[in-house]
Amino acid sequence: MTARNTKGLKISVVKPDATPVSETITGATAGKPTTIQVADTTGFAVGDMIKVAPGATGLASVDGKWHVITAVASPGTTAFSIDADSTGGTVALGGTPTFSYYASATALQGICWSELTLNVDEPDTQSVATYCDPTATISSAATSAGSLSFAGFVDIKDADYAMLLDLVDNGNHTAIRIDLPGNGYLFAPVTFSSITWDLPLDGAIGYSGSATLSSKMVHAFV
Repeated sequence: MTARNTKGLKISVVKPDATPVSETITGATAGKPTTIQVADTTGFAVGDMIKVAPGATGLASVDGKWHVITAVASPGTTAFSIDADSTGGTVALGGTPTFSYYASATALQGICWSELTLNVDEPDTQSVATYCDPTATISSAATSAGSLSFAGFVDIKDADYAMLLDLVDNGNHTAIRIDLPGNGYLFAPVTFSSITWDLPLDGAIGYSGSATLSSKMVHAFV
């Protein structure tokens, strides 16, 4: 196993005011990875994000979810791959099989955080003890797929700081993508929920906050 340094790690969030391009799915191939067909992939690039409409392909691991493009056959062709594992699924295109396309260069905003922690929520247990079985428990559903804790430094000239304030104030649902040096991407849909400020007697003005994951973090191999 080759260990990788975090130097070069990049964090990006889909801008709350980003206007996606609506694309029509002309076909799909189930597998790992899943292949999506469109009329033309010109402009598509590895790392760009899409959100597939519910019922678009008939594949449970694809429809209604965010995805990262992991490969493009070549510019101007008709096929690209996404992270989803749809092995064993049956493709059945819906009446309006579309997805929203978010280009990295225009729809994603890089964020310069100083700290980032990923927290996974595990289902808890509840006691159903009886005199016959004093230790009996049942599983309790997790309230979320997890959360992010982050920290950075305040600079009102930075677009990422202004975006974070907007995301927290308005509770916008968005997606986060973490570029791992030489190891693909981590990504998940998130809602930013809080931000607080750190005002030391001597030091940099900082902030910290949290966001809730709407579904579990996915590791897309590239």
